[in-house]
Amino acid sequence: MYQNLKAKSHKTPNSIAETEMHALFFDAADQMFVLCDDQLTILYVNQTTCDKFKVKKELLVGRNISEFGLDPVENARIELYQSALLSGKPITLDVNITHPELSHLYTRIKAVKSGNNIALFITDITELKLMRDEHKFLTNLAASEIKHPLTRLMYLTNEALKSDIVNQEGKNYFKEINREMINLDGTLHHVMDVTGTTLQNVVFQTVDLDNVLENVLLMFSMNPSVEEVEFQREVNIQNEFISDVNAIFYVLYELIENAIFFRKPKEFKPLVKVKFVEKEENFVLTVQDNGIGIAPQKLDNLFVFKTEMESKPKMIGFGLFTVYKLVNKLNGVIKVKSKPRKGTTIDIYLPKINS
Repeated sequence: MYQNLKAKSHKTPNSIAETEMHALFFDAADQMFVLCDDQLTILYVNQTTCDKFKVKKELLVGRNISEFGLDPVENARIELYQSALLSGKPITLDVNITHPELSHLYTRIKAVKSGNNIALFITDITELKLMRDEHKFLTNLAASEIKHPLTRLMYLTNEALKSDIVNQEGKNYFKEINREMINLDGTLHHVMDVTGTTLQNVVFQTVDLDNVLENVLLMFSMNPSVEEVEFQREVNIQNEFISDVNAIFYVLYELIENAIFFRKPKEFKPLVKVKFVEKEENFVLTVQDNGIGIAPQKLDNLFVFKTEMESKPKMIGFGLFTVYKLVNKLNGVIKVKSKPRKGTTIDIYLPKINS
């Protein structure tokens, strides 16, 4: 409906009135709004956008979005906008915009197909970003403050276990205490990793998946308990895979860790397959195992963070909850197939972005 905003003379009086009415509507809106054609040339900008960036409409309309950023990260975002136009599926991105007067302006942009054009709904999340950074800082500070005495306690319990003064019954207690402290230490590391990974902005770049997978498997190879697990891998792509390398690393690590943790008892040969292939419209990352599987009633809440109370508190779903959040940030989709005692297959569909 906005394709001919500049050529009003070719419209009927009714269509002119309709266009002006829509322009008035978006100009009065609190949210920033930009309309682009299929080549990402700006057709319309509402007044809120102009006021926020302190620029006149005539300096924006008619220019291409690519003129406002030539770095690889911005180019990757432009490809995402175009993919939203082709697929018809809306995408949401967090974008850090550098402005000469406003310094850094953190925005959340939702790109939606509108006829043959693409509409960008832009929200200023600068205050939210500052709150997230503060949350990240406080979380890491609290974890560090807890970790210092925890490390000291772990040292003391290890010394007690080596001591001849402590009898066997006492050593059994110290073993249990030490085991729980190791679990707590792992949880603290996990919280710090998750906080850093989920709160940071997505950075698009070429990802060498073979290298990422090699580093993930290297971490597991240091654990003697997974020596019995057979790993199979296949990477079959023709084009560059552009995504956020840290997010992809974390997703792979969590999915493989779950596949290892929920393997069948030792009499079965544990197998974990990782496959990454290129389809016509997207890339597909698959992690498959022959483990204990997932009960059908649990599949719907698989990516929900929760706690369970058994003989002692146990936190579950933390890693998968984070995987779900990260895949959403990458504009991907997760699909899960599983049968009890047969194993689980998790497919992650990630968009194609041309460099």
